[in-house]
Amino acid sequence: MSTRSTRARRRVLETQELPPLPMVAGELLNLLQSDSDDDLEHLRVILERDPGLAARVMGWANSAYFGTRGNVRSLDRAIFGILGLRTVKSLLLSIVLNRAFDTRSCPHFDLTEYWYRALLTAHCAKAAIPMRQEGPALDPEDGFLGGLLHNLGLLLLVHLYPEAMDGVFDALDRPDDEELRDGEEAAIGVDHCAAGAWLARRWHLPDGVVAVISDYGVRRPVQADHLAAQVGFCRQQVDALLAADSDDPAELAMRVPRWLPITQERWAEVVAEMLQERSRLRGLAEDLS
Repeated sequence: MSTRSTRARRRVLETQELPPLPMVAGELLNLLQSDSDDDLEHLRVILERDPGLAARVMGWANSAYFGTRGNVRSLDRAIFGILGLRTVKSLLLSIVLNRAFDTRSCPHFDLTEYWYRALLTAHCAKAAIPMRQEGPALDPEDGFLGGLLHNLGLLLLVHLYPEAMDGVFDALDRPDDEELRDGEEAAIGVDHCAAGAWLARRWHLPDGVVAVISDYGVRRPVQADHLAAQVGFCRQQVDALLAADSDDPAELAMRVPRWLPITQERWAEVVAEMLQERSRLRGLAEDLS
C-alpha cells in the first residue's frame, strides 16, 4: 500500500468529520437481518419517529416506477402490497446512510446521477439473480441492496476530499465507474471501493455488503455465486447502457462472462427491462437526491 493510500485510509478510519453510524441505521440493519413477525411493527416505530422517512415510503409506493400513480393511502399497503418489506428496509437504509455525507462543497458531483446509477445497478442485480441456472441460490433482495450501496465510498470521498473530487469530475466529464476509480487513485491515492469498504467495516455493515463494496470493481473471473461479481457486471452494463446511443437490447447487452451462469438471451431481456424503466428510475433518483 502506497504512502498516500495509507494516509487516505487513516483519514477514513480516524476522521472526526464523519459522524458514527446513525442510530436509526443500526435499527434498520437489525431489521434487515431479521425474519421476525414483529418486523413491520418495529419499522412502523422507526417511521413514526421520522415523518420524513414515512413520507418517502408513501411517495415511492405512489410513484410511476411502482405503477400505482397515487392510489396508495395506507403505510401497510405501501409496504406489503406495493414495495415489499425487504425493499423498503433497503431503500430506507440507503437514505439514512447517505445522510451522513455532505456533498455540497463538490459542485461537479451530481447526486441525482449517483442515485440513478445505483438504482439501475440495483434493479439489474435484482432482476438477474433469479436467472441463475446452477450453484447455490442468491437472494434477489441481496442483489438489490448490494446495487444500492455498491458505490457508497464515492459519497465518502466527496465528503472528505471535495476539492480533489471536484477536479476529478471536472476533468473526466461523466466518467464510467472504472475511469472514475482510476481518477480517484491518481488524485487521492485511494478509490471509492477501498474507502467504502473501510467505512462499511467501521459501521459494521453486513459482510455481504462489505464484500460488494470492496470487490464489485475487480475485473477477474470469480466464483459464480459471488454477489460482488454479479453486482459488478451489472454496474458495467449500466455504464455501457448510459453511454450508448442505441436502444436495441440485443446490441446493448454485454457478452456474458463464462463464470456468470446466465444465458445471453436472458441477459438481453434484463437489458430490455432496464431500458423500459430508465425514465421511472430517473424520477426515483431525483426523489432520493
